Amino acid sequence: MQVAADVAQGLQYIHHFTAGITASPLSRSDNRRHSSIRRRPIHDRIKASSIVITEIDRRAKICHFGAVELARGTSCSDSDGDGTEMEVSEDLPAAPSKVRRSGSAKVKLEGTRGYIAPEVRLGGSASQKSDVFAFGVVLLELITGDEPVKYTYDGEKKGYEMVSLIESARRLMGIEEQGREVEGEMASCGEDQSAVDERRRRIRSWVDRRLKDSFPVEVAERAARVALDCVQPVAEKRPDMVRVAAKLSALLMQSKSWAEQLRFPEEQTVSLAPR
Repeated sequence: MQVAADVAQGLQYIHHFTAGITASPLSRSDNRRHSSIRRRPIHDRIKASSIVITEIDRRAKICHFGAVELARGTSCSDSDGDGTEMEVSEDLPAAPSKVRRSGSAKVKLEGTRGYIAPEVRLGGSASQKSDVFAFGVVLLELITGDEPVKYTYDGEKKGYEMVSLIESARRLMGIEEQGREVEGEMASCGEDQSAVDERRRRIRSWVDRRLKDSFPVEVAERAARVALDCVQPVAEKRPDMVRVAAKLSALLMQSKSWAEQLRFPEEQTVSLAPR
C-alpha cells in the first residue's frame, strides 16, 4: 500500500500542480470561433517499469518524465475543415483526433500493451483520464503480483488464450457489466454476509501469494475496488488522482494500523529456557 499511495500522490502532483491553462483566442476577423486549449500535463508512460523503489525506506518514485515534457507542449485538437481548432475535453471519451505540438511538427503519444485506455486504443488522444486508467492497472499489479496481460495454453482449443488482469479482477469482484460504477462500500450494500465471506475468500487466493495471507483482506478488497474504478471503460466515469490518492492514503493508514496490532510489544520478552 505504501508503493500505491506514493505513486498516486506523485501522479496527482503531475496532474494538478505542474501546469495551468493556456488561453489561445482566435481572431474574429478570420471568422473563427474563440477557444482556449487546455494544456494539462500528463505522464503517458505510467506502468510498472516506470516506477522505482528506494533501497532504504522502500518508497516509490515515478520516472520516465520525458513523456511529461512532450505532453506539456502538445494540444489535442481536431480540424473541422476550415482550419478552426476544436478543443477536446479530457473529461469526455476522447474521439479520434490528431495530437499536435503547438506551432511545430505533429507528434504521436504511444502506450504499452495492457496499460492503454480504451479511448486511446480507438484512436483518441492521451489525457489525464488515460493516466488514471494506467494507474489502475498498476494498482492491480501491486495487489496480485501478476502482469496486466498474459497468455495461457488452452488444452481444449489447442492454442494460447490471452488473459486480462482487468477482466479477472472484474469477475472476482462480481462486476460483470462493463462500465458499472464500483467505487466505495456502496458496491457491497444489499449483500448477505455469506456472499461477502465468499468473495473475500476468493480475494485471499487472488492476492500476491508472496504475502502468504499476511495482509488485511478488507484493505485488499477496497484497494481492488479503487483500481476497478480507475479502469472503467468510459473515461468520464474515472476519478481524478486527487480522489484516488486520498482513498489510498486512508487504506495505507488502515493497513499500518492492522500491522501494528500484530506486532509484539517491544518491552515484552519471552523466555523458553528451563527454570
